Amino acid sequence: RASDILGGFVLLFLCAFAGSALGELSHPEIIKNRKTAVVFVLLLAILSLAKGAITEGFPVMKPIFWILPPIWELSCILSGTEYFSVQKIVTSGGMLFLSGTFLTIIKMCLVKRQHR
Repeated sequence: RASDILGGFVLLFLCAFAGSALGELSHPEIIKNRKTAVVFVLLLAILSLAKGAITEGFPVMKPIFWILPPIWELSCILSGTEYFSVQKIVTSGGMLFLSGTFLTIIKMCLVKRQHR
């Protein structure tokens, strides 16, 4: 269906936005050592994918993982359906947009703090 193609494009675009915002946390002004930055971003990406499974075993981690992009939550929202629904796309897209925006604001604050 055409709506699924459009919905998939929107989600892909917003996932890329949230992922690039996560990657911005490794900005050279924030993490000087590039090898450390790559490992840091890789760790955050893996934790974004697995945070639901981790918090099931260790619920105490849930407050810490709220900063990560909602990739686990998206898979829970969108799994088990044959077609996208507008409500699920709007919910998922909103979560991704808010996450990406929040991570970008954090990066801007950290870079600004480094310039003082």
